[in-house]
Amino acid sequence: MDTIVVTGKCEGKILTERKGANGFGYDPIFYAIDAGKSMAEMSSEEKNKISHRAAALNNLRPVINKLFYR
Repeated sequence: MDTIVVTGKCEGKILTERKGANGFGYDPIFYAIDAGKSMAEMSSEEKNKISHRAAALNNLRPVINKLFYR
């Protein structure tokens, strides 16, 4: 089987000050444009809806459907 590659992205910008207390790593300094707040200001549920990982998984769904459910 060939390798399947999908991508996802979350548009944002780097803040100069930390905002929020949730998450880890870069979450307090990554401002998600679509959400209008830093990743650390979001609940896990909010973050998981807009994350680059969630976007990649959503982009994988049609590929899987095409391969296995023709």
